[in-house]
Amino acid sequence: MKTVGVIGLRGMGASRLKHLAGMERVRVEWLCTRDEAALAELGSEFGVDKTTTDWRAMLADESLDAVCVCTPNYLHAPMAEAAMLAGKDVLLEYPMGITLDEVDHLVAVAGQTGRVCHLGATTRHEPQHLAVANRLGELGEPVELRGVLAMPAVAKWYGNQDMIGSFFALANFHFVDQVVDWFGPPAWVSGSLWQRQGGGEISAISASMFFGYERGLSAHVNYTMGVLAQRAFMQFELIGVDGRMTWRERVLEHNRRDGSAETIVLDDSDSCQRDTEQFVAELLGEPMAGPPAAAAVSTRVCLLAEQSARSGHVTLAV
Repeated sequence: MKTVGVIGLRGMGASRLKHLAGMERVRVEWLCTRDEAALAELGSEFGVDKTTTDWRAMLADESLDAVCVCTPNYLHAPMAEAAMLAGKDVLLEYPMGITLDEVDHLVAVAGQTGRVCHLGATTRHEPQHLAVANRLGELGEPVELRGVLAMPAVAKWYGNQDMIGSFFALANFHFVDQVVDWFGPPAWVSGSLWQRQGGGEISAISASMFFGYERGLSAHVNYTMGVLAQRAFMQFELIGVDGRMTWRERVLEHNRRDGSAETIVLDDSDSCQRDTEQFVAELLGEPMAGPPAAAAVSTRVCLLAEQSARSGHVTLAV
């Protein structure tokens, strides 16, 4: 049985802990967060005796096999690197890093150490993603993809530029990673960014990315927070020469060239659990579904888009 520690116990960390605790092939051995009250509560709830506010103390335990890094973005790369150098396998929430150099270095460290570095690309396990993947052949040659997510308020610590590092890699990653999984790495990318500051924090932000393929397929994805909206919403549309798929609110509409249409009601299964199960399978020796170099592609696309947006909307080669 493999032993696992979780660093960061809010958001995705809480989900990873819940799923790992319910699996028979691993045991949660360590918990780490700066909140001592949360440590005591969760340690008691899940029967974990080893708790700490210092993640380095966790990594010093030679009997620990793996860690989940579920911390703010700017901590992802340094924590994952330290874990692999300490002989631990890693489940790392996206993005892999907040700069291109961090991402490339982390891929190199994974290669040098031979450790599992699983990027928590939960989006690839979501029902709509799998449903579209199973029907791609019915669309014919893909032409265009559009994705948008809007929220009326800036959530969590997203308004703190130092913590998120890159709004593009945090937000637009959701759509980008799905497109990369369906069609592979794009050939070019550009981006644009609008944001409003308030009291030292970002009070509203909108990041748009444009990327495309030599075959002609182009994609536009946008993530907006803190703007007038009745409620949060997310949708995408994939257009091909033989049909169109549109997804919103757990319903996928498939419209075909011959005029026929199909409504696919998606299940509400837990994609985070499936992603965690994939990580555990990799811990136990199964091939990685997304090796570090391949998993890094989506993060690189997002970081290049931000680089483009902050340097005059130039178009960059991926």
